[in-house]
Amino acid sequence: MKPTANLKAQQLRNRCDPAQFKFETTADLEDPAPVIGQPRAVAAVQFGIGIRREGYHLFAMGPTGVGKYTIVRRFLDKRAAAEEVPSDWCYVHNFQQAHKPHALRFPSGQAEKFSRDMERLTQDLRTAIPAAFETDEYRARRHGIDAEFSERQDTALEEIRQRAAKGEIAMMHTPSGGFAFAPMRHGEPIDPETFAKLPEKERNRIATLIAGF
Repeated sequence: MKPTANLKAQQLRNRCDPAQFKFETTADLEDPAPVIGQPRAVAAVQFGIGIRREGYHLFAMGPTGVGKYTIVRRFLDKRAAAEEVPSDWCYVHNFQQAHKPHALRFPSGQAEKFSRDMERLTQDLRTAIPAAFETDEYRARRHGIDAEFSERQDTALEEIRQRAAKGEIAMMHTPSGGFAFAPMRHGEPIDPETFAKLPEKERNRIATLIAGF
């Protein structure tokens, strides 16, 4: 076995003369071919990204680690650079149909600003809404609405009571806070035993009246 030769420092590097190059920096050079030896694959990708219809996709198949993503992405980036800047899209909640959110279209770069603005609005509302319910104006308006509702309710119940009384039907309050109707005679409700002794025609008349309330 021959002994290993010792190398000098000058032998460990390779010098070249910059004057032999015809460019200032590598930025002046054309991009190298993205794929070598795959003309059919290149043609397929170029054809695919040239289809301007919805529903078409590119599917790159091959061994793992050969750079499929990088190659396709390079073609797409080059094509995208020649296209108009696309709009931004945001999807917001649809309170009428939650499974169909509204799509909002924005000029390029404005969707992120809209998202930040909505986040700030949400934070502000979390503070402003509880505070609004603590004001004297809110309490006064709520008291007025409660009073108006109570008056309207009393009026409606009185109308029902009078209409029931004309048909000899009593409207009574139940322990649970509701209302019940019962037949009456001479201004007083009658018990179930007395009601059962009434003629069938009269019982049917009373049952029909009660069912109408």
